[in-house]
Amino acid sequence: MKAGVIIALCTALVFALIDIRKREVPVKAVMILALPALAYALITGFGSAVLGALTGFLLTFIMFMLGALGGGDVKLYTLLGCFLGAQAAARSLVIALFACAVVGAVMILITLVRRSGKDIRTMQTPFVPFMFLGIALNIFL
Repeated sequence: MKAGVIIALCTALVFALIDIRKREVPVKAVMILALPALAYALITGFGSAVLGALTGFLLTFIMFMLGALGGGDVKLYTLLGCFLGAQAAARSLVIALFACAVVGAVMILITLVRRSGKDIRTMQTPFVPFMFLGIALNIFL
């Protein structure tokens, strides 16, 4: 297993715990981690890291523009893409989106059955735990 995948997995775990607790991704922490990501890129192959970061950015930025993700999620996944590489970043994100969609559908069904009066359109789920899940499951696929 590549060191980058382990670094991405550990980073995603830490940010997932923060996202669950605070419902935000601390952007300053992501920016600080850009320096080790750059060092990793220089050591392991700059092209693969840049392509992974670009893949992570483009895929999450589209969702950000649609209002599905926050800016911190985009910055974090760009960083994680640097460690994962393009193919693993894309595959992990697809897994994360699928898992998030399943959980979201269950949350909507529970809300409708309970008739809790919550506006389904304003319900928010932290996405970083799904990023972590996507990276973790990608290891086994």
